[in-house]
Amino acid sequence: MSLRIEKPDSCKPLSWTSWSQAEQVCTGGFLEDPGVPVQALLDAGVFSNTPAKILELAADVPALQYPMLQAMLKTTAAVELAQSNPLLFILLVDHGSRNFIDEQHFERLVQGKRTAILREMGMVSSNSAVRILARTALPLRRFNQLRAVQRVLREQQLLTQMCHVKQPTIVAFHMLAGQVDPVWPGLLNMLQPEMDEKTINFIIGRIADCQRMGATYNQLQQTASPAELDRLHDRLVARYNAQDYDRRIVQLESLYGDYPAAPVPDTECIRALTSWADLVHEGKAALRI
Repeated sequence: MSLRIEKPDSCKPLSWTSWSQAEQVCTGGFLEDPGVPVQALLDAGVFSNTPAKILELAADVPALQYPMLQAMLKTTAAVELAQSNPLLFILLVDHGSRNFIDEQHFERLVQGKRTAILREMGMVSSNSAVRILARTALPLRRFNQLRAVQRVLREQQLLTQMCHVKQPTIVAFHMLAGQVDPVWPGLLNMLQPEMDEKTINFIIGRIADCQRMGATYNQLQQTASPAELDRLHDRLVARYNAQDYDRRIVQLESLYGDYPAAPVPDTECIRALTSWADLVHEGKAALRI
């Protein structure tokens, strides 16, 4: 079995056919990935004359690298879209590859209005949606994040929340799509493009921890930075611990009744505890040592 791929500068760039000896077995459709790693084609010099900007744009999304390259090599309008609104271009290529859009239809879309592209994909087709996508910082770290973007773009109520975000990020879309509940404007604004996954997961964990300790939505929405979220977390920990000590005192009283008298008299060096509260707070002090 062999694979024949058209050169990037041909009239049908990167179109492909598979052969078994002299017999053609399969013809790849437009935006259809043949399953060959793009890196292997790069190593073989297939893209030696391809502009670097095209290769760089396609490299942002490895799962769609082949169809993105094919789309940009087919028409300069696709390159213009990829440069001016990378996320919208990625969404269109994904939509086209999953729905078997032909070359002519794809060219009409990239040459037309950006809102028409959103309408074609069944998304909110507003100028504000186009602007939000154009301002959204890449990269797309995981391909499933693209599905989160698609979900938000199909629900006006969710998309409206992105209008208040100064620097939209892919992670903000992911959180709006259900990764975190509730979501508030301050949370979406505290997510910065340069944040790594470890930092983002730490923020998500902080939110979950605050909720377990009884944080209200009003308390959460007053936080707009990781530092403010940390301060809320610290206050909740202090409150939770105080309530926990009170519960322990009540529990000890219910189990054992009044605190027993000391078995020996106090000395200058040793003072006996005189209540369950003293015992609980002594334990608290010991834990801090």
